[in-house]
Amino acid sequence: MEKCKGQTNPEKSTTETLTNECDILTALDETVKCVGTVKYEDYGAVGDGVTDDSEAIRAAHKVANDLGLPVEAKAGATYYIGSLEQTIIVKTSTNLNGATLLFDDHQVRWDDAKLRNVYVFTVAPDAEPYSVQIPEGLTLEKGQTNVGITFDKPCMIKLENSAERIYMRYGENANGGVVQNEMILVDKQGNVDPSTPIQYNYSAVTKITVYSIDDKPVTFGNGTVVTLAPNPKAYDPDYENNYCYYGRGIAVMRSNTTLSNIKHIVEGEDMTIEIDRNGDGIIDKWGADKSYGVPYIGFFYFRSCSGAVMRDCLVEGHQAYCFFQGATRNDPGTIRNEMGSYDINATDCINISFLNLTQYENKETGEVITNRFMYHGIMGSNFCRNVVMDGCYLDRFDSHQGLHNARITNSTLGFGILVIGGGDLYIENVYRIACGTFVHLRGDYNSVFNGDVVIKNCRVASGVNCMMNGVWRSFYNGLDNYMGRTLTVDGLVVEGNSEIYLYNIHGANKEAVNDAVNKLYLPEYVRFCGVEGADVPSVNVLTSYNANDAFSTVKVL
Repeated sequence: MEKCKGQTNPEKSTTETLTNECDILTALDETVKCVGTVKYEDYGAVGDGVTDDSEAIRAAHKVANDLGLPVEAKAGATYYIGSLEQTIIVKTSTNLNGATLLFDDHQVRWDDAKLRNVYVFTVAPDAEPYSVQIPEGLTLEKGQTNVGITFDKPCMIKLENSAERIYMRYGENANGGVVQNEMILVDKQGNVDPSTPIQYNYSAVTKITVYSIDDKPVTFGNGTVVTLAPNPKAYDPDYENNYCYYGRGIAVMRSNTTLSNIKHIVEGEDMTIEIDRNGDGIIDKWGADKSYGVPYIGFFYFRSCSGAVMRDCLVEGHQAYCFFQGATRNDPGTIRNEMGSYDINATDCINISFLNLTQYENKETGEVITNRFMYHGIMGSNFCRNVVMDGCYLDRFDSHQGLHNARITNSTLGFGILVIGGGDLYIENVYRIACGTFVHLRGDYNSVFNGDVVIKNCRVASGVNCMMNGVWRSFYNGLDNYMGRTLTVDGLVVEGNSEIYLYNIHGANKEAVNDAVNKLYLPEYVRFCGVEGADVPSVNVLTSYNANDAFSTVKVL
């Protein structure tokens, strides 16, 4: 260690001169403060891939957090981390320095809900979120420029109205929706940042949660993380795939945080398809006949933060599984539900960017894996605003609900773009390599997108048959049923000569009443120019379901 000016050699502060463990730790902390960087080995980490280094790593980060110092791992080390009862809090920049972190999820049982939801690392804010006293009778209108409350400093806030529910979900994962909510940015005077306008009318504001925006940026990365995926059948012979999401990974809950140059590897998931594992003669492509495993809610998990960035990372798709609501998987009365499993997830984030991310390639074909029966999808998100994806090579972009503004550029996507929400969806120089739809408005949320879609200078494989589609199920999901306000396709290359639809809506309930609640709003217009390599594109808007004006033909410009 480098000797500090005006101090004795810190290496002479040994147990021979100190009286107790507390003195030893105090002297070590002073040495670390002098050197300016915290090392895992200073707090007992071995880095041999066998010894559990989790508590040594926790201790190192605690000191780093208290002293405001960066952390650096040892080059070439492998730090083994078993089950954790509490996450490891990170508040300062961490350089893995080419080391490997080994997350042994074999040690985490599927039926231990607490342990399987403990993230190994959480990049946390300096200040905890808190709720504010709400003025009696506070209401807010869409587009209102001030929330009527002052704050100590500029911050991110979450507005909620528990009396209203939005984004009710249809289908095998049906639910009653979530409370009306959104994330916005405000200054000290409560003025709303123009980039995050209020989206809804709030007849009442029942809760406001404040999240600090840390000015000091934090980085975490430059290493490899290996997940040893669990196989519950190994210790529970009676195990059936259950609804038991795992959260073991890296969580980011601090604004202005960057995850960079991380290679994530998953070992132990069975990616074999089309094998009859249980001998019933049926090949189940949704995971029922694959070796028993668990889904992940998101290994890289971003929540309630602004200005987060994930860049230059290699990520891995996960096996798709399903769970069974019934006696056995072969019981005719059993209901089978698909469980999404993701490497990236984001919730309640503003200004979040995914840059130069690459998904593991198919070792046989060299292409990004696009088999949705094998890989449910690399990404999921909810209630995020101003999302950027650039320079990525991934299975898909997926925003489950509450998206407001997304920009997807210079990327190659397999399964496509799935969105629900509103604002501006801008897509440029994107290549869609698998069959299906370029932009899919998710039918399980009634295909709601209250905004404008622009697709510019993109390319699609011959199997892509539609540029944007949706499903109108005529059920109230708490929102007006806009299926895009406008659609512009400007410059499109279609591989092959097959016909491609620009816009296609189909419905599941032809007799539904198109009243004020269920009224369907189709785009004001669909505009296209510069389409090459296909027959003349056509617009397919079904108008035969009823005679209501809402089904009038969309203008084609």
